[in-house]
Amino acid sequence: VDSFIVSKKDGHCVALGCSDVGDDVNINSMLVRWSDQNNPFDWGPSSTNTSGGQVLRAGSRILGGVSTKDEVIIFTDSAVYSMRFIGPPDVFSFTLITDGVGLVGQRAVGSAASAVFFMGNDGFYVYTGSFQPLECPVVNYVFDDFNRSQSSKIFTALSSGLSEMSWFYPSSLSFEPDRYVTYNYEENVWYYGSMDMSALSELSGSSSSLNRTSWQDAVVFD
Repeated sequence: VDSFIVSKKDGHCVALGCSDVGDDVNINSMLVRWSDQNNPFDWGPSSTNTSGGQVLRAGSRILGGVSTKDEVIIFTDSAVYSMRFIGPPDVFSFTLITDGVGLVGQRAVGSAASAVFFMGNDGFYVYTGSFQPLECPVVNYVFDDFNRSQSSKIFTALSSGLSEMSWFYPSSLSFEPDRYVTYNYEENVWYYGSMDMSALSELSGSSSSLNRTSWQDAVVFD
């Protein structure tokens, strides 16, 4: 499986880019499969469960997805799909939201305030039932100095208490995320910054510089 999420609305586990039924070796990079409802152990479609699958057509590889309260948004390398629960017999419907825009990296997408924010190959976008680009005055600063070969390391960081969605990304001369760009979706403003990764060492024990490789919103821990 390339990536894995849970559909919040209906309790199906969803595999994105995975092997087909009866094939434990080959991966179809455009195949979406889901388990039985509220049962992550049953993936074989039958008349007594809701397991199933669907091959997407726009793109060559599914890069990732995010689950919202109403649907699952799936990103390929060139398109965005909506996956909605409709119940048996089809279980899910798939709608192509937009073609020609892909996700820059598997974790470059986040959900907040009933919206999905993501970093594409050439800019930032938002989905709120319809798809539109975000006006970003610092987009050239980000994309003109960006190591695309390490784009899989980009990750979003939601700070819901401050109404902020951030993207940590590697600059052109870095192999790790050493910069961030932040969008305040409440005030519609952008800002950016950088991090000194040089002091990051397993032997140092501590560091005064800011080094970050993961993030959890403060709603879990104060």
